[in-house]
Amino acid sequence: HRRQPQRNGTLLWQAAHRGAGSMEHHACPICLERFMTNPSAPLVILNCSHVYHKVCLSQMERFLHKANEKVVCPMCRKGNYYKRPLVEGTTQLREMAATKIQSWVRGRKARRKYLTMRLKANPKFRSDYAYDQL
Repeated sequence: HRRQPQRNGTLLWQAAHRGAGSMEHHACPICLERFMTNPSAPLVILNCSHVYHKVCLSQMERFLHKANEKVVCPMCRKGNYYKRPLVEGTTQLREMAATKIQSWVRGRKARRKYLTMRLKANPKFRSDYAYDQL
């Protein structure tokens, strides 16, 4: 593996992160799977601001090496790229998944509480509900 340049290295990666933007609606250009569908899959960002699943990019690089082709970014065809794990995107996707689960649980609790309240307050509803459950 090549070492990334030390001079202006931080600025290079800050620009790459800005270029990548939000991962919410993006998909891996190699496998076309949305990043949000599998938040535990590690992501990689290249210094050209393109983001891929780590497994997809490594398989693409392996394929190009076996075919004796030049290893380039699959999107912009830039050679001699540097890559880094994208933990910010993974964290963002995990938080989004957790938010969806939490909202589903809260909604279920609210619906159960509402049903319990209606069963206690309305005898007609209680008898109709019991009949429907049989």
